[in-house]
Amino acid sequence: MSNPLTNGTIQATAALDPDRKALEIGLVCEPAAGIERLGFGLSKLMRVPSRTDRQRLLDSVYDQGIRHFDVARMYGLGASEKELGKFLRSKRTQVTVATKFGIEPTLATRCLGSLQAPVRWFFTRFPGLKVAASETRQPLYRPKRFNPDSLRTSLDMSLRQLGTDYVDILFLHEPMPGDHIADELSDSLKDLQRQGKIREFGMSSTANSLMTLIGQHPGLTSVLQFDNDATSRQINRLPLPPHSRLFTFAPFATALPVVQARCEQESSVVRNMAERTGIDLRSQQEQIRLLLSYAFHANPQGMVVFASTKVHHVAAVAAQVRSELIGEDTVRLILEELGLSHTDSGVEVGSS
Repeated sequence: MSNPLTNGTIQATAALDPDRKALEIGLVCEPAAGIERLGFGLSKLMRVPSRTDRQRLLDSVYDQGIRHFDVARMYGLGASEKELGKFLRSKRTQVTVATKFGIEPTLATRCLGSLQAPVRWFFTRFPGLKVAASETRQPLYRPKRFNPDSLRTSLDMSLRQLGTDYVDILFLHEPMPGDHIADELSDSLKDLQRQGKIREFGMSSTANSLMTLIGQHPGLTSVLQFDNDATSRQINRLPLPPHSRLFTFAPFATALPVVQARCEQESSVVRNMAERTGIDLRSQQEQIRLLLSYAFHANPQGMVVFASTKVHHVAAVAAQVRSELIGEDTVRLILEELGLSHTDSGVEVGSS
C-alpha cells in the first residue's frame, strides 16, 4: 500500500528517489493520506507516570491514524515493550511493530521498571537526591552484544513482552563501527525470518555510525533507521544502498530549537517569507509543519518516526501531516532564507 501525500507534495515525493520502495503495511482500514508514513517512537513512553495515561497516549496515537510503533528492549528500563503489548491486544493485525536487540537492561534494572513512576515523582520533589543517585548508580544496561545467542534470547523476551508471535522489523540497536557484530548474525536473522518470527531486519543507529556500518555489513541493510532533520540533513551524507527501506527519526529534537532561534534572529526575513509564501514562521505550528515537510520530502517513500509524551503534541503533528504539507521548493527557499540551506557536506535539501 502506498498513498500519495496531500497537495503540494505528490510530485516531490515521486521525484526524489523513484526506485526506493516503501515497506508494505497491511491495514484493516485506510488511514488519512500521508499518515501511513508517520510512526510513533516509544523511547519516552515510561516518562508518563500513570499507566492509565500511557495507554491513553497510545490510544490517541492510534486514533490519529498512526499505525507504526517503534520500541526496544532497553526502552523504559525494559518496561516499554510490555506496556505496548497491553495496547496491542486487540490491534496487533492493524499495526506494524519494530523492536531492537543488542542493548539489554540488567536483571536489577528490569526489576526497577515497575517503580519508575514513583521514582520519577520522588526525584522531581527532591532533585538533589537525583544528582547523588546518578553519581553512584550501577550500569543500567549490559554491554552491547550482537551475536546469534543474544539475538534469540532478546527476541524471545520481546515477543513475550509484546504478547505477539512476530515483529514486523527487528533492528540491531545502536551498533557502532567499533562494536563486534558476529559474521553469522545475518544468517541467524534470516532463519528467524523463515520461521515467521520477524518479517524484516536491519540496523537502527545514528547516521554517523551508519556511514561506516553500511559498507562493513551489507547483509544488514535491508531496513535502515537513523536520525535526520532539516538543520543537519544527515540523510544526504549516507551511502544508501538502493534496496534499503528507510526509517528516519527525531525530526524535531535538535532542529526545532535551531529554527526557533533563527526565526527570532531573522524577524525581518520571517515577515518577508510570510508575505511571499503565506507561511508565517512566528507560529510554532508552522515551524513544526516546515520540519515535517522536510522530513517527508527527504525520505519520500519511507517512514518518519517521532516521539512525544503529550496527547496534544501527537494530535498537532498528525494534523500537520493530514493538512497540506509545504512543497519541496518552498522548503528549500525557507531554509535558504533562514541561512540553514547548507550542511557541512554542502548538500542541499532534496538531494540524494
